[in-house]
Amino acid sequence: MDPKMDHLLGVGVMMSRETLYGLPSKWAAAFPPKESVASIFIDHPGVYNVLHYADYDNASDAKDFRKALSYGGPHVNAMQFDMIWPNPCEIAEALGRDKPGPHPIKVILQVGRKAVALYDNNVGRIIEVLKLYRALNCLDYVLLDKSSGGGKEMDSELLLSYHKAIRRHFSREELQIVVAGGLGPESLDRLLAPFRRDDAYLDISIDAQGKLRSSGNSLDPVDWDMAAAYYERAVQYFGWA
Repeated sequence: MDPKMDHLLGVGVMMSRETLYGLPSKWAAAFPPKESVASIFIDHPGVYNVLHYADYDNASDAKDFRKALSYGGPHVNAMQFDMIWPNPCEIAEALGRDKPGPHPIKVILQVGRKAVALYDNNVGRIIEVLKLYRALNCLDYVLLDKSSGGGKEMDSELLLSYHKAIRRHFSREELQIVVAGGLGPESLDRLLAPFRRDDAYLDISIDAQGKLRSSGNSLDPVDWDMAAAYYERAVQYFGWA
């Protein structure tokens, strides 16, 4: 987050291990060719450019992360790891977070259904893992997302309880929180209602993917009219206008 901006529009571009190495993938229609990624990101003070890297087999290491980032171009602000507890040392090595000095590329870690299941959905154990990532200087945002891009609606009360638990251990300056799962132009207000009731909406970022397709199929390209409607609803919800 740019300290001069209260809110930024996150522009996420998907890449996977398959698209990185030209392997067959069911996501081929939804993910851009790796050669096109850099041209999508623009240099704008109100935009936060995020390169998503998906590998749910956890077969990637530091060299793969570096290779993926090399296609992002000069305007990438953050790299999101859509993986199941990727090795934090590999992230630190790939992004230079194991060395002192400023680190322009922020780290977003998706914590999805399989990730929490590995720790029996025990929020206390998950907090301890997040502490390890923080200790190794390779975590800036945690994305609470049991849908993992599939459009499955979040359990808002459950994610709110995770939010509260995280805030008992990490300040906003230490770790920022993102929530996702079934958010779209028609569902945003309903799904985020518990966060507004608790005033936690002032302390979250939001992410949408699956519900930005008119077909309802997350394997299809984004419907940009739906994306625009989603953005407008978010602006109204958070009172940015």
